Amino acid sequence: MRSFFSTIVLLLCAYSLHAQIAGEPMGQPAPDPAMKMPDDETIRIIKQQALHGQWNFFYQQAVSQGELREAFRKLEAPETGYGFGVEGGYYFDPIPLAIGGELGVYFNGEDGKALRANDFCNTRINVSASNMQIPILLHVRFQPNIESWLFPYVEGVSGLTIYSSTVTTEEICRGDTIVDRVGRLPVVWNYGLGAGLAIKIADMITLPNELRRTLIDIRFRYLWGTSTGIPNAVLDGGNGRGFSIIEEPVESPRVVTFRVGFIFQF
Repeated sequence: MRSFFSTIVLLLCAYSLHAQIAGEPMGQPAPDPAMKMPDDETIRIIKQQALHGQWNFFYQQAVSQGELREAFRKLEAPETGYGFGVEGGYYFDPIPLAIGGELGVYFNGEDGKALRANDFCNTRINVSASNMQIPILLHVRFQPNIESWLFPYVEGVSGLTIYSSTVTTEEICRGDTIVDRVGRLPVVWNYGLGAGLAIKIADMITLPNELRRTLIDIRFRYLWGTSTGIPNAVLDGGNGRGFSIIEEPVESPRVVTFRVGFIFQF
């Protein structure tokens, strides 16, 4: 009997030793093999693939030139507008051609005041004036890809700009609000040229082979426009709700724009 138990113990020890040498602990399944990480050459190939979609979010300035600058001076309005915009497009890489469109806004001054009416419910009156430019533009761009790091470009631009001047009056009485808006929205047709440079700041790779890219974009444009009247809304001084929207004619509005933003390619 003692020999029988000794034989069983020896067999169990031998099996345990064999399992440890083989890397398979008793009672536990073998671990899954680790995912093989791509080598440098594979990563290089992924980073070189063409990305066709791109969109851009940017900060921008519009500096008036010539007649347009004089019109803003006569209106006692800011000659430079500050704003932001978004842009989307399609890049035909490896063909150095890109097309797209954008929507933006420049703010050219605003004012506001709060009043109280001497009536049975002590009506609160808010009066505000705002002036802005809203460009809606299309572009065609020559944009070479230099080693997927630099993307210099020149472009032709066409579209329209809406010059918006609006006065809004809100009368608030016992929770009820009456809103009245008066404004002008002259439209200018624009065309122009631009140049810029996009520089890669990051590649984002999702295995096995998905690539997204982020770039910083710097751009200048010179735009011409058709004749129009440039409006400006101003509030009267004192405690009244009076206002005026005056307009200056411009035969050939010109503007230089500068922008900096981020391009996301996918």
